[in-house]
Amino acid sequence: MSRRRMFWSVELPSALPGVFTGAKLAVIFAVIGAVFAEQAGANSGLGYLFEESIPQLLTARAYATVVVLSLFAMGLFAVLTLAERLTVPWAYRPIGHLTR
Repeated sequence: MSRRRMFWSVELPSALPGVFTGAKLAVIFAVIGAVFAEQAGANSGLGYLFEESIPQLLTARAYATVVVLSLFAMGLFAVLTLAERLTVPWAYRPIGHLTR
C-alpha cells in the first residue's frame, strides 16, 4: 500500500475523532474570545452590549446577551457534533454491542 493510500485509508479516519474534539473545543473558545475582544475595544456587538448593560443596571439586557451567546455556542457545538456523527459513524456504536 502506498503512503498516500495508507494516509487516506487508515491514518486520516483514525484521527478524525480527535480532530472533531479539538474543533468543538475551539468553537466554544472562539465565542468566548470574540466576546472579550468586543468588550475590549469594539463599539458594537454582543460583548459591547453586555459591557454597556452592567454599569447602567440593565440586568435583563445583560442576561439576554449571555443567553444569546450561549445559544450561539451550543448551536455551533451541535452542528459540529452532527458533522462528526455523519463523518465518523464508527465512533458512535451502541454500548451493548460488545456483550452479544
